[in-house]
Amino acid sequence: MGVGAVARITCEGVDEYGYETESLSILSCATDEKGYFIATISPYEVKDQNRRFRNCKAFLELSPTEDCDVPTDDNKGISGAPLASFQRLHDKSIKLFTVGPFFFVPEQEAKSIPDDGY
Repeated sequence: MGVGAVARITCEGVDEYGYETESLSILSCATDEKGYFIATISPYEVKDQNRRFRNCKAFLELSPTEDCDVPTDDNKGISGAPLASFQRLHDKSIKLFTVGPFFFVPEQEAKSIPDDGY
């Protein structure tokens, strides 16, 4: 994604009985020089403590440059990359999910990509 790109994380909300509630959508911090981004969801930031989240996905949101700002669906950057596998960081009591890499392309390149993606 390059330096300064932003991703969006969305999750379906469910209550303690498994019924759908309000979804959650947050933006990541801007990516670093290696293209990594961090987005945190803390249970303490959620108003309803009985709400849980499922089917979380990451999406391309914002390019850092105007000349290369058309998102691609490589690794599901547009359709949503599921946050499925994670590494547990025990010392910080967090789960670290990975997705991507995601890509933006210049508008000229996007026009040359067929509608079926191939």
